[in-house]
Amino acid sequence: MAERLVGIDDAAVYVPRLYIDMDEFAARRGLNPEHLKKGIGMQQMAVPDAHEDAATMAANATLELLKKNDVRPSQVGRIYVGTETMDDKSKPIASKVVGMLEEVFGKSSFTHVDGVDHVFACIGATYALENTLDWIRSGRNRGKYGVVIATDIAKYDLKSEGEYTQGAGAVAMLLSENPRLLAVEDAVGTCIKHERDFYKPLDRETPVVDGKYSIAVYLDAMKTAYLSYVKQFIEQHGLKLGSNEAPSDYAHYLAFHLPFPEMATQAAAYYFIHEWRDLERWKDIEREIGPLPPRKDYSVEELLTDEYRQFRKKFSSSSAFKKVYAEKVYPSTIAGRRIGNSYTASLYVSFLSILDSEYRKKDLFGRRVGFASYGSGASAKLFAGVFQEGYKEVAERVNLFKKLDERVRIGFDDYERLHESKPGESKSILQPKSEFAIVDVGSTEVDHGFRYYKYFE
Repeated sequence: MAERLVGIDDAAVYVPRLYIDMDEFAARRGLNPEHLKKGIGMQQMAVPDAHEDAATMAANATLELLKKNDVRPSQVGRIYVGTETMDDKSKPIASKVVGMLEEVFGKSSFTHVDGVDHVFACIGATYALENTLDWIRSGRNRGKYGVVIATDIAKYDLKSEGEYTQGAGAVAMLLSENPRLLAVEDAVGTCIKHERDFYKPLDRETPVVDGKYSIAVYLDAMKTAYLSYVKQFIEQHGLKLGSNEAPSDYAHYLAFHLPFPEMATQAAAYYFIHEWRDLERWKDIEREIGPLPPRKDYSVEELLTDEYRQFRKKFSSSSAFKKVYAEKVYPSTIAGRRIGNSYTASLYVSFLSILDSEYRKKDLFGRRVGFASYGSGASAKLFAGVFQEGYKEVAERVNLFKKLDERVRIGFDDYERLHESKPGESKSILQPKSEFAIVDVGSTEVDHGFRYYKYFE
């Protein structure tokens, strides 16, 4: 029996039409712009307008996805959302998306759809993706599409360490059998732990973050998920690796969750150190940068020591790493450098960054993309997909970089005003056009806090 191919048939991205340049941000905050642009990797930061929230971004991305594929509501079986930007402790964004879409497609046109949110920091959309792919594999979709949406607004307190990593965006993905864009393979490595690296207490709008500790938890969880994934990948593909061969040699691109763009450098360095240290190639690396410090207790805290941080930094400067990073990792970070963190959406923005930056340069058919997904608190998942024959048709209509080029730059004062105002209560900088927007927020006993949305032609 032939393997059943399931995966991403098409995708659409929505990024707020406003941004602030990080040179101006650095000047107003008294920061070194080179640290933000090179050390963190941020060039621009996406800023939601007053009429936008995670739900409008999700609906805008989904509307584009359905329209460009001429998909009717009756062809959709589920709409699952991954997010951590909730304004309601009960009502999911999925139901809001359905309500907005019905303004365009007709009343009750989506009432048959299964819809729910997946919440686990920045990994929620990956759980939604895996769940929906299994739904299609099982045949329970009965020929219908699944739509998975990753949507978030990364928001930190003004003048906090996380402020310069903010951003926003949404990616909607059309999942099906025999996808045109990417067939997702079965192997999935997973890790879940109870950590305090990043969390959002119910009495706060912004998170509590232990930045350095969170990086170490990210790396440690990724390693655990990687070990699980590699074992499955080798078994499923019947591989017998040579003495100088690594599993990553079978991946043409790697997409990481990006809390900030240069996190990909740190994650890739840790990943390749772990993978290469027992291979023949490691001898050449040690001759260039020196030996790997011995691990003692294999704790998360050990990863934070200056000794290990300095070695990862040296390794990142090695010729072997720079070559692999430029080919396999850097393309995934290009868009993130102009958007910032978009939490659940960041991994899938990274994937579309690969697609939109590479499809004109080379034939992507048959090339494998590795996905490294992470959510604080903490969970990690590793999986991979292979580009399919129809990828070019899809790539030509994604227009990720075109959308980024068409945005409007705002000043620092407007950024701070929008940051401190709640959705729907402040004046928009750009009037809504061909998009969903918040038009009112309820204030009576029966609709207090309820957000009303409308589609603007």
